[in-house]
Amino acid sequence: MAKRDGTVTWSIHRPTTIFGFSTYSLMNLVGSLCAYAAICRREGAPLKWPGSRVVWEDFSDASDADMIAEHQIWAAIDPYAKNEAFNCSNGDLFKWKHLWPLLAREFGVEWVGYEGEEQRFKLVDAMKEKEGLWEEIVAEHELAPTRLEEVGNWWFVDAVFGVEEVHLDSMNKSKEHGFLGFRNTLLKYKSSLTGPIAIKFEGLYDSNNLLRTYDDRHAPSSALHHRLVSCKFHCSYLFDERTCK
Repeated sequence: MAKRDGTVTWSIHRPTTIFGFSTYSLMNLVGSLCAYAAICRREGAPLKWPGSRVVWEDFSDASDADMIAEHQIWAAIDPYAKNEAFNCSNGDLFKWKHLWPLLAREFGVEWVGYEGEEQRFKLVDAMKEKEGLWEEIVAEHELAPTRLEEVGNWWFVDAVFGVEEVHLDSMNKSKEHGFLGFRNTLLKYKSSLTGPIAIKFEGLYDSNNLLRTYDDRHAPSSALHHRLVSCKFHCSYLFDERTCK
């Protein structure tokens, strides 16, 4: 950076819980919840809330994956955002007790909310013996071959849902520096639930780590949107590189 004589800038982006489907993500909350709901449906069991009363009852915030990409692009090309650290959240609030029924409805199962501390459990423990069920689900619905541990990151769900104190982010600094983007968390959560279903847990990238090519007339909307966001990011990156030379 010293050789660039100040032409290279940096930015730090601090998201909260990220919504948005992706394959093989170590912190893919939505994908894990969909896998949990699919297991419940296979067993004919209700979708039980595994976490704390605080996370169930209190306000939370989230960061949509596309919002984060937009935020990063803005910081890369806006001189006023250079060399700064920002929170990056959707800008609104929600409660998990309102989102949980939407997940159950999407998978056609009954749901159970917070029932008391004595009924709490960890998904890391509950999902230990479910690999066989997942294999049945994959075969029946012709999903891309995956292991349950690849699509369900239970430790992460337990960490997010198990906290006893909720922290909320402020987007004031981003607004003061000129970023006015936001997302409707409820709508983005609904759309993120259809991502794993639409592409059947199939990787968006091939064996060469290249974005898969779809016939656009039949491509899942989530995949097309992912391609557009990726294109925007890379174009902005190249533009920024040219200005640094």
